[in-house]
Amino acid sequence: MLKKEELTIEKTINNLKKDRVILILIVLGFVFGIFFYPLLPNRVPLLWNLSGKVIIFGNNFFGAFGIPLLNLGFYLLFLLLPNIDVSRKNYSLFQSTYQYFKYLIIIFLLGMEVTTYLTTTGVEFNMPFFIRIFLSFLILLLGNVMMRFKK
Repeated sequence: MLKKEELTIEKTINNLKKDRVILILIVLGFVFGIFFYPLLPNRVPLLWNLSGKVIIFGNNFFGAFGIPLLNLGFYLLFLLLPNIDVSRKNYSLFQSTYQYFKYLIIIFLLGMEVTTYLTTTGVEFNMPFFIRIFLSFLILLLGNVMMRFKK
């Protein structure tokens, strides 16, 4: 029993070492949130449609820390999935692809966080163009990586 626990702890430590950059990006998201929190108005845009119109607003706390918390939640889910998936042994077959997928999601959400801060603090840019380009790249890169997953 002790051997299995030691193996699990060692595996977790190895995952954390491998995910150093991801963890730095998540912490960076929280640092951005702390920095921008005092600058945000009470109503913060959270979701835009493809024409650039804000369709959902939130309070300034959620505007500052919602996406970093979502990023942290996704990361914890990424750590948990290989342990609860019925096909858990297959994760070793596409470990690099799974790592790429984690980076892609974390970086996309960090980009959306920065976009929210810039828009809310008055930086002017073409939001519809940005949304279309960013989503196009996300879908393209996700589609590229999804075909490498093994059953």
